[in-house]
Amino acid sequence: MKWHTYTLTSASKLLGIMRKLKLSVRRKTLNQIYVLFLRPILEYSSVVWDNCTQYEKDRLKKVQIEAARIVTGITRYITLHDL
Repeated sequence: MKWHTYTLTSASKLLGIMRKLKLSVRRKTLNQIYVLFLRPILEYSSVVWDNCTQYEKDRLKKVQIEAARIVTGITRYITLHDL
């Protein structure tokens, strides 16, 4: 398995957990989950992202955007600029 795939798979699993929790925990708790668990996966593997394709970079960006939407509680109807 490539590092890119492993990183995105791990991050996606955590996003799924955050999605399930978003209605039952406070935003502050969701932010802590993001900072403690999801962000390290993405940041510590940043060396690997230098050699990835544009498609993989776009997938990574989608993970970041989805995490921001979950933590802030805003819907998909809000533009990324407003996010």
